[in-house]
Amino acid sequence: MNPEKEHQAFFNAKAAYEESKTPATEKKLFNTMMPYLKEAANSSDFGYFVQTLGEMDNYGFLEIPACANQIVWTIVGILNKIKSDKNFQIQRFNELFELLSKLNYNRPSLEHSLLLKFFLKRTDNYDSFEQFISWWDIKNLRPDDYQPEQFKDVSFPALAETLYSGLSKSIIANAEGSQPLGTIEKNYLNSLAKDLDELYLQYPQYKFFPYYSAKLRFTAGFTKEAMDTLFPFIRRNNNQFWAWELMGEFFKKEPDMQRAVYCRALLCKADDKGKIGVHARLMELFLQARLFDEAHEELDRIVKIREYNKLRVFPAFMAHKRRDWYLNSTNRRQSSFYYQRIAKDADALFFSEKPVQMAVVAAYLPDRGVAFIVTEDLTNAKFRASKFGIENPEPGMMLEVITETIEGSVEVMQAKISQAHLHAELVQIVEGKIKIITTTSFGIVNGVFVPHELIEAADIKEGDPVIAKALRSYDKKKDNWGWKAISLKLNI
Repeated sequence: MNPEKEHQAFFNAKAAYEESKTPATEKKLFNTMMPYLKEAANSSDFGYFVQTLGEMDNYGFLEIPACANQIVWTIVGILNKIKSDKNFQIQRFNELFELLSKLNYNRPSLEHSLLLKFFLKRTDNYDSFEQFISWWDIKNLRPDDYQPEQFKDVSFPALAETLYSGLSKSIIANAEGSQPLGTIEKNYLNSLAKDLDELYLQYPQYKFFPYYSAKLRFTAGFTKEAMDTLFPFIRRNNNQFWAWELMGEFFKKEPDMQRAVYCRALLCKADDKGKIGVHARLMELFLQARLFDEAHEELDRIVKIREYNKLRVFPAFMAHKRRDWYLNSTNRRQSSFYYQRIAKDADALFFSEKPVQMAVVAAYLPDRGVAFIVTEDLTNAKFRASKFGIENPEPGMMLEVITETIEGSVEVMQAKISQAHLHAELVQIVEGKIKIITTTSFGIVNGVFVPHELIEAADIKEGDPVIAKALRSYDKKKDNWGWKAISLKLNI
């Protein structure tokens, strides 16, 4: 549009409106102002945009639904253009928010969701976060907002997941930095935690919701309820170092347990670069406890990891190397053993209320380090032996284990070698005369299946008196549990 004609059209429409305010003159004035707003949005001129929007507010256009539904798209447009502008001061959003909150447009709606999406990406240092969320209103989430977003082959968290996570973080940070909470504040935190619990049941892919739920309750002082929520989360993610890292903050007043939790995190397999933060926290805890040799080793490890990954070694770390505690201590290079010893306290705490079961090793694959077991409730499971410090487990070895069913799969949470050698449901010693099935060459003794390999190795013949050690074994063809020999010898 020609600028001169555009301005003249606006002035003519303004004069007609002021002379006689009718639906027709109102619509004409609005239509002549929209090009200015769109121009400001397209050019990313935020100041001009807010100024123009303020003038529209003076005419009451923000409160007219038909007008507001057009205006909100220009707001979405300018925010989309400035969302990646690192120089844009998020505090300037307050100027827009004051006008935005007057808009009488449709909600829930796509544009309303898009406004939230922008805001959640730029919440840095925005002091009106909770005020904005309160105005936006969680009730305005659309069904689509609860589903993960797909862009090409990449999946992104659902808008609802990001919203509740961001809100939880903000509320927790504000609550931790304030005076003792009152009853109203505590109940609000607990109410939000319950909302997260319900959403997690519907959308288990929101995997951090139990953590935020536990943290909200913990911050509100509902410690038991927090731990009841926290422990299942830990057990589900016990192989992930970040889960144990997150848990460390729950034990700030219990340094011994906090050290155990961080040691447990460092036993998890993960890239060393990702664990730097845990090493740093652990070093500080060792220093507080005057465990200088341990702190010495953590510092050396931090510096080594940072140098290997070509990361800056912060002056604070190098300053430690000049202090007496470091100069008078040694790097014993025994961290892995120390981690395993201390981490047992964390495992004992997080799995204490889970029942311990007897189990037997049915097989072991040395090349993979994986042990296959059968538990006393006749459940098959597997785990990495090194995770629990069990070296080269042999079939027939008795274990004490704690398991949990996660998404239909049985996971071993804890395992240790048992002092017992037999268990009526898992292991038995049988004696009798063997019957060899000639067509297949396997044998049967008192209902126990004896593999051909055992018969051949022991040079056993039909009708020989034998003694065998047998384990529980699942027969897929018969769809039931039976017994299978793992050792065989003549019973002389």
